[in-house]
Amino acid sequence: MRITLRQTSPESESIYDFIIELYKTSNGDWKSLQKQAGISDEELKYFLEYAAMFLGNSGNYKSFGDSKFVPRGDEKSFKALAALSPKANEFYKATNGAIFSSNNSGLMHLGYPDEGHLSTYYPDSKGITKVEIGAVSDFLEKKGLLVVRSKFPPWSGPSNYLTLYQ
Repeated sequence: MRITLRQTSPESESIYDFIIELYKTSNGDWKSLQKQAGISDEELKYFLEYAAMFLGNSGNYKSFGDSKFVPRGDEKSFKALAALSPKANEFYKATNGAIFSSNNSGLMHLGYPDEGHLSTYYPDSKGITKVEIGAVSDFLEKKGLLVVRSKFPPWSGPSNYLTLYQ
């Protein structure tokens, strides 16, 4: 599960831990947690809908369509829930606001970094382009390997991953 979370988005693992920690804190009694946090029935419903969608997709992007989803609820209610547990609060803070972040339309979709989209497949290769990914993919395919099982190493030289792989 954690590998999938890390491959989805930088914040997915922290969101997962946040949701699970709140579940542990509440012992499954969400109404009690709602009262302690001082949030409305609607805000609790929005949180639970988001948590269900997140867990069902193994991250905060739809598993089909690769588009990010954000909660319908208010950020204040998530903060109020997080405040009920030091661990939950730590995990919530680790998301750096990415749960609600939607101001960059390019990052609302998973895809090629050079097209402005989010990808965690190339964490050490921030400047990698679609063309370079394609070249390495073609090369690896000829060798009987899948690019999805590969990690692109850091590369600070000329932008030529194919030379590096050969």
